[in-house]
Amino acid sequence: YEIKANHKPIRKKKRNDFKTILFIVCLLAYPMIQWGVFWLYPNIRTFTLPFMDWDFWEMKYVFPNPFGFFYNFKMQIKSFLAEGALLKHSLLFNAFFNTFHSLAINLIILPIATIIGYALAKHVPGEKFFRIIFFTPNIISTVVMCLVFRFMLEGNDSLFIGPVTKILRFFGSDFNGWDMQNTKQIWTLVYIYCIWTGLSINVVLISSAFQRIPSDIVESARLDGVTFFGEFIKIGVPLIMPTITTFLVNSVIAVCGFYMQPYLLLSDYGAGGQFATIPWIIFNLTQSADQSTYIVIATIGIMFSIIIFPFIMLARFIGRKLTPDVEF
Repeated sequence: YEIKANHKPIRKKKRNDFKTILFIVCLLAYPMIQWGVFWLYPNIRTFTLPFMDWDFWEMKYVFPNPFGFFYNFKMQIKSFLAEGALLKHSLLFNAFFNTFHSLAINLIILPIATIIGYALAKHVPGEKFFRIIFFTPNIISTVVMCLVFRFMLEGNDSLFIGPVTKILRFFGSDFNGWDMQNTKQIWTLVYIYCIWTGLSINVVLISSAFQRIPSDIVESARLDGVTFFGEFIKIGVPLIMPTITTFLVNSVIAVCGFYMQPYLLLSDYGAGGQFATIPWIIFNLTQSADQSTYIVIATIGIMFSIIIFPFIMLARFIGRKLTPDVEF
């Protein structure tokens, strides 16, 4: 009886373990399959395509490239250098530098979001209202936001004049809506839109970081006579540096995906690619690409990622150096 009694729990435990494992496997099967099909396979394919060539006779990819393992990279580098040497308005050359507008936009957003986030964390009057205002652009479709922004700034070239254009003219401005020939004006409008919509989620995240600061630290500082602004500079900002570091790293990574805003706002590269970005070019190429073009797209993408990678590591290194060793 004792032997049976001792064995019963063991058998029951094994049955329960099998059911638990089966449940976990079934639970993870769908996301793992989705991850493999939509992330792992495309990324493996992206890394292998630049080293391949498309055989038009047999209609298949040939690996390795018969013209040389790094042939596709050499051709793209030669093309880029040739465009730069001509000192003319060239699509790829301009797109490379335009892509870094994304980093400049995020560096402008950071101090603004930090100040606003601190004010909201300190429960300024109307805090809940301002939280809704700042977060609203994040819950509305990017397509809708771009259309609304474009509508507000339409001028005489359109069937109607936008409300912001009317207000600017009322105050004596000669603003006439979107002028694709005015590069400076167009980039200014893109900056305004990206800052307007980019503040939303960053204000919420930074505000939450300020609110996680232990109250005893803040109370101790107030007893020592630290002012509202002194608390922000000497205590708040240093203690949320991990969040700011994450923001900086994500800002550099965002350079690789800077295409949606200019694409929806402008829908045209402009003369000589004045407004083009590398991700925008890649996006457009994929819309009408054939099998051989995919090799070019993958090559440009990998080359640009290799260029961006040191900047990501630099942002991470600087952030870690500036981040105090605190946990809360």
